[in-house]
Amino acid sequence: MCRPIIHKLFRVQRFIVLWAMHRKSPWGSKANVIRMLFLWKLYMIINASNMMLYIAISVALVNGLTVKEGF
Repeated sequence: MCRPIIHKLFRVQRFIVLWAMHRKSPWGSKANVIRMLFLWKLYMIINASNMMLYIAISVALVNGLTVKEGF
């Protein structure tokens, strides 16, 4: 379900990196691009783990409710 969104985000990320490298601005330097990439990856990992946690909690809640209904 959320795979296309992630693909879109990675496409956006690639575009941003290429754009930053083509631009001759202070923050367009390689070190800053690498730092940006690292932060982006960190952000993606945190987001993914939060999403997984959210899914796990909601599944547990739904299962708990169905078990309660069953008894």
